[in-house]
Amino acid sequence: LRMAYGMGTRSLIDPMQYKTKDSYNTDFIAQALALAAVEDHDYAADTWRKVREQRALLHAVLSQLGFEAPPSQGNFLLARVPASQQAEALYKGLKARGILVRWFNIAGLQDKLRITIGTAEENARLLAALQELLGG
Repeated sequence: LRMAYGMGTRSLIDPMQYKTKDSYNTDFIAQALALAAVEDHDYAADTWRKVREQRALLHAVLSQLGFEAPPSQGNFLLARVPASQQAEALYKGLKARGILVRWFNIAGLQDKLRITIGTAEENARLLAALQELLGG
């Protein structure tokens, strides 16, 4: 289940709402679950806290491994891989281990991986796999 929302001025939101609409609208169950999650303030606060903690930990360890990532306030890091590595090769190595990150074959992004902040267990698995792939 995946849900997102956006806020902005009408001039920004209207084109997104009418010109880029996905072929599938969000179903009722997803809407009900999203509303319940937003209304459960304790759950939301705990989730945000966990994301902030895991983001900081992931950023620190990736830096130790030679990755460069600008500070993030989101639920992902866009990390430049170490100069001695190829982002595509790391992406494929992680994928072969069942760990999904994003790699974009687009100028300016070819040397980076988009890494979503996961649970502590997921992040530990990611970092262990990266250490293995980096030869450490």
